[in-house]
Amino acid sequence: MDSFKISGGAQKCENLYLYLHLEIQKWITMGVTQLKRKSRKNRAVANNKIAAIKRLTLKPTIKKVTVEELNAEAAK
Repeated sequence: MDSFKISGGAQKCENLYLYLHLEIQKWITMGVTQLKRKSRKNRAVANNKIAAIKRLTLKPTIKKVTVEELNAEAAK
């Protein structure tokens, strides 16, 4: 049997397959990093919205004050 020899076209296909495989791996890695950053940003935005809603809907505590106490403070 003769030794198997890869033709030029098959060699190019093999290199193309390797190139595409490496590119896909790079895209996957980059995508994961961006997704992690995006999830952190989304969480921060959600927490800021919740904090703003709590701050805006917060009611101050109402102290029971009598008219005499108000008049006494005004007289000082």
